[in-house]
Amino acid sequence: MEMNRMKNPRPDAREMPPLTPWRRLRRDILTWPQRVTASQRVLPNLILLGAQRAGTTSLYAHMGMHPGICLSRTKEVHYFDNYQDQGLDWYRSNFPTKSWVERRSRNLGYDIAIGEGSPYYLFHPTVPERVHEVLPDTRLVVLLRDPIERALSHFRHERRNGSETVSDFETAWELETERLSGAEERLSSGDTVYDEAHNRFSYTARGDYAPQLERWLAKFDHSQLHIIRSEDLFERPREVMSDFFDFLELPQVDLGDFPVLNATTVQAGDPAEKELRKRLAAHFDPKVAQLEKLLGRPMGWTESWTLSDD
Repeated sequence: MEMNRMKNPRPDAREMPPLTPWRRLRRDILTWPQRVTASQRVLPNLILLGAQRAGTTSLYAHMGMHPGICLSRTKEVHYFDNYQDQGLDWYRSNFPTKSWVERRSRNLGYDIAIGEGSPYYLFHPTVPERVHEVLPDTRLVVLLRDPIERALSHFRHERRNGSETVSDFETAWELETERLSGAEERLSSGDTVYDEAHNRFSYTARGDYAPQLERWLAKFDHSQLHIIRSEDLFERPREVMSDFFDFLELPQVDLGDFPVLNATTVQAGDPAEKELRKRLAAHFDPKVAQLEKLLGRPMGWTESWTLSDD
């Protein structure tokens, strides 16, 4: 093991929010035991891929309450998209030791799930191949949210954290094609490790779910992929979580009320936003049709767009 590969990432554009020198030092001290014992640690068998702004923070917090699910200490490890240069042992350092997993599984009487969640994985063009090379048998979970709501939430999120300097979504949407031009090619070729615009300003591109899922299904069997409609998760959490535990082959556990975390505030009743939503509906309608054909099931989003126009 090369010790320089086991250092935590240096501060750069990938770090969000940026850490102060003190917080970075504190992180390095607290994670040192995990990094030096990395070779004794397991790799995950469960990955939450995204989508970003689709409820991944809430799902991650909730499923981590199950006694048979052990999650990485940091929700968004981002190894397969942003930090592969850190090396596989650095990735292992985010998970428990083999002896702990064996002991935990023995005490519970079943094999536990070891997981992480990095919402950029779903959208990144080369992550499916990278994950398959390391974890070909892992289980994958995807949350899919109404792409209009997801896009607007994504924009509010980037405005809130200071990454987006454009003040209105419509202008940001007009800039999106230019901002993302060539990004997938650069990421796929390895010319760049990280593309900030592709990560942060892909408001409508991330809502085109079918091509993203097709990349994953080209590498993984359908049986390894569990897709959850975000609206179902928040409206019927117990039923959705029950299906999720069945997918993981874990016993049913009532985890209590489902949390709503990391939400952004919506300005209701704005006539300008209503007109914007009509344009977004026209943009996403064929993309949702492509998704429904791929999955063989209706998503219910276009019907809600029609009702909102009445």
